[in-house]
Amino acid sequence: MGVRSILMMLAVMACMISAATSNDFDTFDVGTGESDIHEDVRESFAGESLFNISKTTGMTPGVPATATATATANAAVSAAGVWSLELRNVQVSRQASLTLYQTGTTVYGNGQIDNALESKPLVAGGSLDGSKLSLFLLPIDGLSVYRLDLTLRVGSVAGSYQSFESQGGQGFGMISGIGNQGNI
Repeated sequence: MGVRSILMMLAVMACMISAATSNDFDTFDVGTGESDIHEDVRESFAGESLFNISKTTGMTPGVPATATATATANAAVSAAGVWSLELRNVQVSRQASLTLYQTGTTVYGNGQIDNALESKPLVAGGSLDGSKLSLFLLPIDGLSVYRLDLTLRVGSVAGSYQSFESQGGQGFGMISGIGNQGNI
């Protein structure tokens, strides 16, 4: 270490010691660790149970039990089934038909995607997190891929997509669809 580094370090330490031993803190009682701010917060939340967590429910008391039931119901949505999707943007609309299977949170399957000019077979793969389905559609020719971000409901799906072409083209749009979940 150079002389300048040592002098700088000593100067910083001196400032820190000076600040720590100073009596200029009007609102801080060094002996108890309490401050006027702590007291104001304590008074504002007097009688509240903000940080009390029930060991039974894992929630703050007063939260209705229906919140737990709703979260459980949403987690039970399945992506497995036969789906008809419409992928649309300002230029073109495509139809996709998919048969999806699900193992845990992994979703996979096959189908086809159609536009006005052609129909291409495809494979699908992705994952389900609650009601959020992230799915990739890959036409068998391998020249494009569609990334779908969907919200899944019983019997329907909606969301957005991005498409990527092997020659550099990209697109995006909206998706809506219907499905017959569980009937494969």
